Amino acid sequence: EGHGVPVDGDIKIFLLGDLGTANSQLLKFVENVAAIAVHIPSKKFSAVGLTVSVQRSSCQQHDFYLEEGAMVFVDTGVDCVNELDMMRGEDRSAIHETTHGAAGPLTVFIPFPGSGH
Repeated sequence: EGHGVPVDGDIKIFLLGDLGTANSQLLKFVENVAAIAVHIPSKKFSAVGLTVSVQRSSCQQHDFYLEEGAMVFVDTGVDCVNELDMMRGEDRSAIHETTHGAAGPLTVFIPFPGSGH
C-alpha cells in the first residue's frame, strides 16, 4: 500500500556508462530474459513509432484506426531504449510523456556517454 503516498507503479532504470562498458550487452540481456520486451533503437524511432499513430484502413478509404507504437505495445513489459541522446528532442519528449502516464512498462534507458541525460 502507498500509505497516503502517491505511487507511480512504473519502474524506470537509467544506466550511464563509458564506451566499452557493456551497456548495450546488458540491455540485450534484459530484453532476452523479460517475458515481454521490445528493443527501441533510438536512431530509428520517432515519437509516432513510440506512442501511437493514425493509420488509414486498406479496406475502406475513409476509415482510420489507431496503431500502437513500441511503448504502448509492450504494456506491462520492458521497453529497452538505447542511446537516448541520438533521438530528436521531440521524440525524447514523447518517451518522457509515455513513461510518466498511467501504469505502463518497465523502461530501461541507456544513453550515449557524455550526453548529460
